[in-house]
Amino acid sequence: MNYTMASHPTMYKRTRFRSRLEARYAALFDLLTMQWEYEPLDLEGWTPDFLVKIPCYHSECRYDTDHPYYHEILVEVKPYSRVEEFA
Repeated sequence: MNYTMASHPTMYKRTRFRSRLEARYAALFDLLTMQWEYEPLDLEGWTPDFLVKIPCYHSECRYDTDHPYYHEILVEVKPYSRVEEFA
């Protein structure tokens, strides 16, 4: 997909992001107290923007007050401005 917006490399918490949008997502994850890693791995040509750990408090997820269980998700950030662009 071709994007009409230029990216601007941005520093946030000693990490150089490829765009301001990615840095904003990192700040959002911090506000939500989620652990994140920027560009954590290369999956055969695709490098996801973030690996985010989300704490889970369900009993079936082995929740323990001292050691909560985390679900890990890969997050890709794209500069869509309308839902139709996502399709």
